[in-house]
Amino acid sequence: MKSYFRIVCFFFVFFFAGLNILTAQEESDKVNVYGIATADYRLYGNNNDPAVGNGAVSNTFNIQFNLFLSGNIGSEWKYLAELWVQNDFRFQQGINSLIDYSQPLLHQLWIEWRPSDAFGLRFGQILLPFASFNNIHSRPNLYWFIDRPMPYEEPATVDGIGPLRAEFGNLSASGTLRLGDGLKLDYAGYVGNTDRRILNGLDLSSAKTLGTRIAIRTENITLGASAATNLIEELDSVAQANYTLLAGDVKAEFGNFTLIGEFIQSLENIEALPRTTGFNPRNYQSGINYQFAYASLGYNFDEKWLGFAGFDYYRTNLTGARFQANPATRITAGLNFRPADKVLLKAQGIYNLASGAENPAYFSGAVGCVVSF
Repeated sequence: MKSYFRIVCFFFVFFFAGLNILTAQEESDKVNVYGIATADYRLYGNNNDPAVGNGAVSNTFNIQFNLFLSGNIGSEWKYLAELWVQNDFRFQQGINSLIDYSQPLLHQLWIEWRPSDAFGLRFGQILLPFASFNNIHSRPNLYWFIDRPMPYEEPATVDGIGPLRAEFGNLSASGTLRLGDGLKLDYAGYVGNTDRRILNGLDLSSAKTLGTRIAIRTENITLGASAATNLIEELDSVAQANYTLLAGDVKAEFGNFTLIGEFIQSLENIEALPRTTGFNPRNYQSGINYQFAYASLGYNFDEKWLGFAGFDYYRTNLTGARFQANPATRITAGLNFRPADKVLLKAQGIYNLASGAENPAYFSGAVGCVVSF
């Protein structure tokens, strides 16, 4: 069913694009084609992470490519399509093999009707406005890091973070309300399938999402709050798991400093599948929660140079989970250099602090290049 849905969305987006090419008379109606190419090389020290070698030093070379097509139809309609490709080449010590994790897909594909700034409807495959990073997680050049905050890195390098993210929806309503001089309220509500790919062995492709995000912003500060409910998966023949996600986020600019951060709380509820019998709550662990926090501070030395430092935190109370007894924490720092307007060079170091005897401390470093066109 979802394949038909994508085909319909694809047809309408590119029908609008073709119509736009044939009929556009004004600059505002032109079709925009643009993209981002990202390449980075990462070196992981001795670690205990199955995703990056499980105790062996692993080097990874990653390529990500985003191609966008967007445009307007008149003053009230616009559309966007995004083709997203990621290749993660892992060279694992002692294995000497090349593994290709290619994931080409239509990351976004939507049409929007917006009669005013205060209200608009968007239909298609939509990257949801949950917390502060969801709308940009496929475009890492928009922020200074190479390894993004834990729930946003693909493929993830921390186990068990899947339930921390609402990702895709199919229908949203959003707008911006002016509350006074320099004060605005952004709002969004959305429903649909998350349509998320398999990550860490958890297939969320059938998940249903209902959520909202509001943000109050001035010229220099944005404070946001998000809530979403995901019907994630059938656990067995009688039980299903639902996740409620709550988040707060902040972005602040003061002088040459920029602060970004967020906190996400994910609560799991296990209940009976509809129209089934035999569900016994004593057979399942209840009250499971997941917590994630991230904060990073960047400083612009000038138009070409930026330095940054950040901190990640992740914990769960799931019995037997990897980070139940001790949270996963890491410290990151790095430097950006922009030699040209559309070229960005990055360097980043990450120190993963020890999390009990089963998760010793280790260091990872990365260098990267982002080119937009």
